Amino acid sequence: MDRKEFIDICNSMLPPNSGPTNQNIDTLITEYCIDKGKTKPDEIDKVKQGFMICMDHGSLIAQMVDHFRRKFEVTEVTKGNEILKFY
Repeated sequence: MDRKEFIDICNSMLPPNSGPTNQNIDTLITEYCIDKGKTKPDEIDKVKQGFMICMDHGSLIAQMVDHFRRKFEVTEVTKGNEILKFY
């Protein structure tokens, strides 16, 4: 995943969109695992299975987004507490 793809994923998750798609989540998990040294497909699949049974998806997605936001030096435009756009 490159910076542009990450920004596109983040912006697609903002309102008025319906939130992250399964494809977006799959991409984030896969790339996050690779960044953390888990490159074998069976390791990545185990992380995806763990994500599916976790009750707090929001905080896990936020953790992955924060990781890539720092990695790619992405800035967010906010109004109050609402994120309007990533760039």
